[in-house]
Parts: sequence; C-alpha cells; structure tokens
Amino acid sequence: MESKFLKFRNLSLRHKFILAVLLTLISVYIISFGLIIMRQNTSTLKNATKIAEFEVLHEAKRIESLLNFDMGIAQGITNAFLEFRNLPYSQRDTFLNKIMYNALQAHPEYAGLYSSIELKHSDPNWGDKPGRKSSVFYYDNNQVKLEFKKRDVGGITKKTNYHKIIESGKPGIAEPYMSSYKGITIQETTLSVPIVIDNECIGLVGIDIYLKDFANLVDSIRPFESGYAFFVSNSGIYAYHNDTTIIGKYFSEINPEEDSIHHITERIGRGEKFVFPAQTADNRDVLVFFTPVKIEGTDTPWSLGALVYVDDVISDSKFMVRLTAIIGIAGLLLILSILIYYSNRIFGTFSQISQFAETLSNGDLSVSLEVKSDDELGTMSKSMNRMSNHFKQIITELQESAKSIESLRNSLQFISKEYDTLASYQKNTANDLSNSIRDISQKIDTSVLNANHSKEISGKAFSELKIGVEKAELSAKTMQEIATATEIISDINQRTDLLALNAGIEAARAGKYGKSFAIVASEIRKLSEQTKISAVQIEGLLQQGVEISTDTGKLVGDLLPELDRAHHASTEIAMLNTEQQVTITQIAYTVTQLNTFADENATFSQNLTQNVHLLNKLSKKLTGIAGKFKV
Repeated sequence: MESKFLKFRNLSLRHKFILAVLLTLISVYIISFGLIIMRQNTSTLKNATKIAEFEVLHEAKRIESLLNFDMGIAQGITNAFLEFRNLPYSQRDTFLNKIMYNALQAHPEYAGLYSSIELKHSDPNWGDKPGRKSSVFYYDNNQVKLEFKKRDVGGITKKTNYHKIIESGKPGIAEPYMSSYKGITIQETTLSVPIVIDNECIGLVGIDIYLKDFANLVDSIRPFESGYAFFVSNSGIYAYHNDTTIIGKYFSEINPEEDSIHHITERIGRGEKFVFPAQTADNRDVLVFFTPVKIEGTDTPWSLGALVYVDDVISDSKFMVRLTAIIGIAGLLLILSILIYYSNRIFGTFSQISQFAETLSNGDLSVSLEVKSDDELGTMSKSMNRMSNHFKQIITELQESAKSIESLRNSLQFISKEYDTLASYQKNTANDLSNSIRDISQKIDTSVLNANHSKEISGKAFSELKIGVEKAELSAKTMQEIATATEIISDINQRTDLLALNAGIEAARAGKYGKSFAIVASEIRKLSEQTKISAVQIEGLLQQGVEISTDTGKLVGDLLPELDRAHHASTEIAMLNTEQQVTITQIAYTVTQLNTFADENATFSQNLTQNVHLLNKLSKKLTGIAGKFKV
C-alpha cells in the first residue's frame, strides 16, 4: 500500500490531475448509472405490477361474469318454481323438470342440473318425516337423462353442500370436489340457489359445472412471457393450475411458508385483493397477485391468482440500461479526450511557469515568461512577470538597506559602549546609597524602640501617680470621718462622766445600800477619763494624718501635669520616629528599585552589545544574499 502511494506521489501533476478527474468521473458515472438502473427497474416493476393487476382483474371479471351467468340460470329456475308453487305437486314437478331439461339442453357444457326438495313440500302424503327428493338431469351418450332419488330418509346421515345452503338460506358455490362417471374422475363445483317460501328453505336448485371448462380461460392468462395464472376456491383449494399434480390440493399445503407469512388462505376467504413477493424453488424472484372472484349473492368468493417473474418484468428495461451504459461510456471517453487536451495546454503553461520559478529560485531575475493567451493562464504569466520585476525592485532596495544597516550597526556599537559605562557607574552609586540608607534605618529603628519604651514608662508612672492622688484624697477623707467619730466618742464620754457623777451622788444618798453602785460609778468615771485621754491623742494623730495626706495629694497633683506633658512628648517622639522609619523604608525601597534598574540597565547594555554583534552578522548575511541575485 505504501509503495503504491509513493508511486502516486512520484507522478507528474498532469498525470495526478487526469487520474483524479478520471476517478471522480468514473465514480460519478457508476453511482449515477446505478441510480438510473435502480430507478428504471423500480419504475418498470411498478408499471408491470399495475399492468399485471389490471389484466388479472379483467380476467377475474370474465370468470366472475361466467359464474354469475350460471348462477343466474339457477336463480331463474328457482324463480320459476316459486311462480308455480300454488299448482298441484305433480303439475309443479312436471313444469320444473321441463324447465330444467330445456336449460341443460341449452347448456351442454354443464355436468348436470338438479333440484332437491323436501318431501313434506312435494308429497302431500309424506307428512313431517325427514327426507328429500332429488331430480337430477345429466348427459349420457349425448342424451339428457333424468334420475329421481330420495335422500335423508329417516334422518341426515352426512352433511353435504345441500345442508349448508339450506342452513344459510343464501346462494352458494361448493368447494371443488372430484366426481366419477363411467370410470372417469373429474373436478367439479356446484352453484346452488335455495328455494325459500315464507322464510323457509324447502329445497334448492343446483348446477354442476366442470372446472376443466375454466382451464383454457385461466391458462390463457399470461401477464408476461413466462408468468401463469391459477384459480383457487374460497378455502384455498386449487381449482386449476398449470401443474396438474396440485389441482385439488390446498394452497397452504403446497406453499406452507408463504401462507404462514402472508396469511394467504385467510385473505382469499375474506375476498381481498393483494400482491406479495416470493421466491420459487430455483430462487427466482416472483410477484404473486390475487384478485377475488365474487359470485352474486354468495359470501364465499373464490380468487384468481397470477405469478409473474421479476426477471421478465424488468427484461424490457435491460435494453435501456445497455443503451444508457453505451451512451455513458461514450460520454466518458469524450470528456476524457477533452480533459487530456486542456490538461496538456494548462499543464504545459504550468511547466513553463515552474521552470521560470526555478530560474528565479537560482537568483536570476533577468528572465521573463512569454504570454501566449489572454485567458487565466495568460493572466498568470503576466502576474509572474510582474512578480519578477517586483523582486528586482525588492533586491535593489535590499542591497541599499544592507548598507544602511551596516551604518546603523556602527552607531549602535558606539552607543552601546557609552551606555555600558554609564550603567556601571549608576550601579555602583546605587549600591553605596543603599548601604547608607540601611545604616540610617537601623539607627532609627533603635530610636523608635527607645521612644516607645519611654512612652510606656511615663504612661505607667502617670497612671500610678494618679491612683496615688486618688488614694491620698481617700485617706484624708477617711481620717476626717474617723475624727468625726472621735468627736462623737468624746461627747459620749462627757455624758458617761456626768452619768457617773450623778450615780455617785445617788449612791451617797443611798448610804450603805449604794456602796456597790458607788464603786461601779467610780470605775465608770475612771474609764471615761481614760477614754477622753485616748480620744484627744487620736484626734491629734488624725489631724497630723489629714495634714500629711493633704500635702501628699497636693504634691502629687502638682507633679501630674508635668508627668502628662512628658508622656505626650514621648508619644510625639515615638510617632516622629515611626514616620521617619516609614520614610526611610520607602527610600530604601526606592533605592532598591534604583539598584534593580541599574542591574536591568547593565543587562540591557550587555544585550545591546550582543544585538550589535548579531546585527553585524545579519548585515553581512543580508549583503551576501543580495549579492546572489542577478538583477
């Protein structure tokens, strides 16, 4: 696969183009031809289906008219019987037999013609006993014969078509059956019409028909060359088929798979018209048509079937397919010829353009293309010539630009050296300034710490002194309260002394009875004197304490404003130091940025030097490239 791909890649553009277009045309041709064939076959099959349906329907109507004609004869005989029903039995039977005799003579194709009437309606002496009398007319040696038979006497032993007609009260067609006459077995059916008087079936009239009479008619139905028709009864029995071995057999017996899939027997019994696809034993596709054959007055329609081979249906379209293929191939060859002619013309010009481009790629801009036409290829050639001229102009400008770049390189090289010197000086200055700022910052940090410590100490001293003043004032107040209490004690002591004096007087008056009380009064007076002395001493001490506390509070109170001013001064110093610290930090940051800028300038100076070298190389290379072109 890979080798084939490599071979394709090695092809010329002309061959690739022709191969690609040819493959595209063939693909489109195959797809279009396939679609045409499919559409032709579908259209042909659809039209053939309509034709076959119409032909089968037409032939079914012919068979239907023949059977309805025969049913009409049976109905006429029945009507004649009803006209004579009021005659005596013997006269009525005579007239009915004469009509039947004449009818059979007029239609020798009938196998027989008969009437079967209940004996209780044909023999006045019979009574209500079961039984019926049959009058059968048939041919024997080209002569019409009449045979009388009594049946079901004593009761029904076997149900026949007669009993079905009597029970339904409707005309009917019997399922195909085999009949023997003089050693010959032949398939027949019977058309029966009931005789109804006062809503009671008293008998029937029937016509026996040879189904072989329909053979030539059915056999002549050929919708297409190899197709054929067949005739089946209401229950699916083959009444005629070109394969005589299956006549008399059920459709479901011969074609069980199709009958199971498409429910053929059921649809025939319902009198449906339908088509279904199938395959024969030799795997040929066929279409099978069924059209009902409805006999007037009955509810058991038969069906005319037809089988059509699909190959025969589409055989007419094969010629058109072959003709279409020939025309398509001829058109393909014509298109291929036109394609080769124009591809040679187009790709010839492309080849010249390719050679022209190759010459340009080698640096020779002095060549030009020859313009041979005014179409797109001529326009392309003119464009290539304009491009060549434009290249010439570009190369000339390129050479001039190379000289300008060389001059610019020299100027940049000088500037680079100067800039490198300034960047080095800037970097050194920034480093010195950064070191100085760092020392100042450290000293300010120490000053901030000391100012904050002084602020804390002065604040704490101010608070403690303020508390001392408050406590001195509280102490003086407490001493004053004690002095007041001492005065109260002195007052109480005076009263106690007076009471003791009065008690001594009263004890003296009492004589010997008051001696004990006098002693107590004396002791109370002594105690009062001692208390008085103590109170005087306490009062003196309290007075000194009050004076000391008052002096202390005044002294501390005088110190508080000075201490408060010192505290505020310490706070302001700390704030100023903090502001200085922030300012120094900002200055240090700015110096750091300045140092960074200095580093960047140094780096830029180095890069500039490198770029100057690169520009030098580029200038030389550009000069070399411009020198390769021949203008």
